[in-house]
This record gives sequence, structure tokens and C-alpha cells, in this order.
Amino acid sequence: MADCALKKLTAGIPRNCQPTTPGIQDEAILFNWDDIDMSACTFDENNPMIMKTLVLKIESPALKGFLIKGQRMSNVKSYALAAAKYSPAWTHSFAFIIADNDPVAKQRMVELANGKFVVMYANNYVNTAKALTPQDSTYEVAGLAAGLYMAEGTDTNADANGGLYIKLQTAADAKEPYPPYQYFNTSIAATVLARASLI
Repeated sequence: MADCALKKLTAGIPRNCQPTTPGIQDEAILFNWDDIDMSACTFDENNPMIMKTLVLKIESPALKGFLIKGQRMSNVKSYALAAAKYSPAWTHSFAFIIADNDPVAKQRMVELANGKFVVMYANNYVNTAKALTPQDSTYEVAGLAAGLYMAEGTDTNADANGGLYIKLQTAADAKEPYPPYQYFNTSIAATVLARASLI
């Protein structure tokens, strides 16, 4: 993305009369950062915050994303502007619970502790009233530029109920240049199909 494209305000911000709902849905997709073909990913020419395609590298066996399935809003996302001297920087985070503590769960925990990730999740609130691109706010992609690393991994989180609490976050010395991208291409139907092809 050309950095100069987002240097000036280019339009007003209209009032949204729809009631909004916080949080994200219980199913997310986690990608190994190294598995994504960054050069092949595409973005909307009119709004560089819209990611049109997320492309995985071609390898054998085929690379894929991995489903993270929570329950009752146990998946939590956030992003915030971080202090930076010369240009804006952003911290992305994604937290979830592994509802188990067996050897397989701990194997995943160790893999997460050693890896670098990108996450795609679905917002609970979606603007369906937009005239041209309804539901283009459904999916977000976090950690694309700098990756997400495990910032917390514990069995003592009160909400985990004996399971494992995991928090992935932007590293302190490698922030993201933008908030999470919206993942959308043409229509929500086409976007859902494209998302399904990644898992």
C-alpha cells in the first residue's frame, strides 16, 4: 500500500443509525505468517484498507489456515494506536481459550509460543445497510505486516475454567502500520467462499 494514500482526510463520516454489537464470532482462522504469499495478496484500489485476496504459498502438501473454535464469545480481538515518534503504528491482539489441558493442547500451546501468525475473524456487528458493499465489515485480518506472537499463555486465567488461555499480539518492537484490514471481495457470498478455500 502506498503510505501517502492515507495521509489526508478525504471524506466526512456519516452517522450510522444501526445498533452496533461488540465482539467477534466464535470461529476464527489462524495462519502461519510464513505460509502467506504476501506478494500475491491484493487490496482494493479505492480503499487500501480492504484486502481482496489472501493467498497462501504453493507447497505440497497444500498449506492452509487452522480453525480456532471458541464458545460464548471466548475469542477476543482488539487493536489500538501505539505511540510512535515518526509515523503511526498499531498494536493488534487476538486472545482465545483452548478448552483442554491434555498433551495435544499443550503441543499446540508450544507451537503457538514459537510461531508467528496472522488471524482472520468475523465481527459480530456487520453493516448491512450500505448501498454498494453491504457486509464488507464482516471479516478482519490482523497481524498481516509484522505478525502476531504469543504474549500470554497460562492455565491460571479465571475465564479459562481449567483450560489454557492464549493471547497473540504485535511485538513491542515490530508494530503494524495500519489497523486490521477488512477482508472482502465483490460480495459477501464470494468472500465467504474465498474464506472457506483457505481452511
